[in-house]
Amino acid sequence: MHVRNIYRNPPNFAELAKKHTVIAPFLFLNSNGVPKINFKDQQALRALTKALLLEDFQLDVDIPENVLVPTVPLRLNYILWLEDLLSWNNGFGKAGDEVCGIDVGTGATAIYALLATKKNQWRMVGSEIEPQSVMLARSNVTRNNLEKLIQIRHVKDSVLDQVLADSSPNQYDFTMCNPPFFGNEDETDSGTKTKKWRPEPSGAKTGTKNELIYAGGELEFIFKMIEESKKHQNSVRIFTTMVGIKRDFKELALKLKSVGVKNFASTEFAQGKTMRWGLAWSFDDLIHLIPPPQVTHEFENVPGCLNFENYIFSHLQTLNFQCLKWISGVDEEADTGLETGQTIHFITTENTWTGQRRRRREMERVRKGNAEVTTADNNSEEPPMKITKLSNENPGPASHQGEAMEAAPSNNILLESHVQLVRDGHRGRINMRLLGGSLGKDGLNQIVTYLKNSYNRDAQNPSTELYQLLKC
Repeated sequence: MHVRNIYRNPPNFAELAKKHTVIAPFLFLNSNGVPKINFKDQQALRALTKALLLEDFQLDVDIPENVLVPTVPLRLNYILWLEDLLSWNNGFGKAGDEVCGIDVGTGATAIYALLATKKNQWRMVGSEIEPQSVMLARSNVTRNNLEKLIQIRHVKDSVLDQVLADSSPNQYDFTMCNPPFFGNEDETDSGTKTKKWRPEPSGAKTGTKNELIYAGGELEFIFKMIEESKKHQNSVRIFTTMVGIKRDFKELALKLKSVGVKNFASTEFAQGKTMRWGLAWSFDDLIHLIPPPQVTHEFENVPGCLNFENYIFSHLQTLNFQCLKWISGVDEEADTGLETGQTIHFITTENTWTGQRRRRREMERVRKGNAEVTTADNNSEEPPMKITKLSNENPGPASHQGEAMEAAPSNNILLESHVQLVRDGHRGRINMRLLGGSLGKDGLNQIVTYLKNSYNRDAQNPSTELYQLLKC
């Protein structure tokens, strides 16, 4: 189960039943006297889902008889993975309510659209082929007052074509889908398909024919999705789908390659005994579908009175990046692998950090040459590198607003990164996360080496503030 999934610790059914009496009739005591629910009972499963959505997400969802009853932990796993995908790509520079996704086959409950919007304020389009489910989904959106953020669209026989017919470039950040699993009604009755390739799911089997069955099963459905995604590759940044049979990945990978996709990845959704997988692909090779590379370095014995964050920023300033600024609004809950702290964003199209020793020697020769022709009053020695006076004020997005370089970078980006700065007593840590650029992780290592060497040099140079502070 995803590390941020709130159901990693199972709910207390007794306490839940006190607040939501809808599940009380379905509770029983196991051999240890602990209240439990029979997940094979459709009515119990429906009542539990309604209670969890209301308790944890303040969503009032109508789940009629004979429609698919969504298990909340699994659906939340999918949403959390999408959060990660967006985080690994800096959210494509969007705020939460600017992110836009498509839920293919949203079903009567519109569960994914409701969760995504309620949790993250994303804008969602839910497509659905069954008229009755369209009506029920719209009703669930309305009863939760989310009409401004969620649209339910009735489609016919396409997977993506109809909903993306009039879309503009990069209009949608992602698609998601829980495809029909079975190929025919015999498979739904016998459970043969399930038993052959994986353990039978622990929950009750629920859903309409269109929710459960597609000719050829989930493999053919996803094949069609992949084919249609090629036609709309400029409209969606990341395509995703759930996969129910792990062995399908081999054929899915071949299918993706056949339509020119080189950038694809998978993940695992584990919740109890039920296993599912996620597949993501993009026609943009620069989009991260796995956590981007990171480089970390820790500085020891940092003086307590040194503003470590401003110190690092000042050294990055000397590199004359095309963009260098403090940023706010970084999603600290997303699975970035970075700790809470001040964050710098930079973009550079030129390597200005290698060959620093040669540059310093040239600067020293120029300085000495100038010193010979200046008056004695102006003959005081200057440090080889200009270091901005470091205040002890808290750094932040506004602290260096006048100093941030905002020039629009060219398309030939060498390196783009978030630099997160974490102070812990007399230790200072820099965590650099790659966002893009042709230098990749090697570029991150080079910047870390530059900062490390700069710190060591300043620590030995009597003319620097760091040297003086270390001597205190």
